[in-house]
Amino acid sequence: MSVARIYDLYAQKIADITHIPYPYIVALRDQGILDQKAARDKLIFHDYWKLVKTKQFTEKQIIEKLSGVYNVNQRKIQYVIKQKPKRMCYCRNCGTQLSQTIFIRNDGLCDRCIAHQINL
Repeated sequence: MSVARIYDLYAQKIADITHIPYPYIVALRDQGILDQKAARDKLIFHDYWKLVKTKQFTEKQIIEKLSGVYNVNQRKIQYVIKQKPKRMCYCRNCGTQLSQTIFIRNDGLCDRCIAHQINL
């Protein structure tokens, strides 16, 4: 599915999950500001864990149902469930956002702060 669409029922579920009022969700969706794929992924993640906690269904049954409801393949459902959130790293001097690779390589400093430390 290349285009994610958030319909009114799903907008209500997003409002319930995020505690953001329903009219705001609909307004963001209508203006094209809402990241609909991220919203769909949030719904999939929430529904999956809600069904797992009931202990009435197997993981395969839940994934099969969610793939039908959200019109995505089962691999996408598994990816959404298993993905880890990205860890945010910031420079210790100036506070700019860094990738984890640069943070580890430069011992917590950005390239600009490292450049300021060079004495010529």
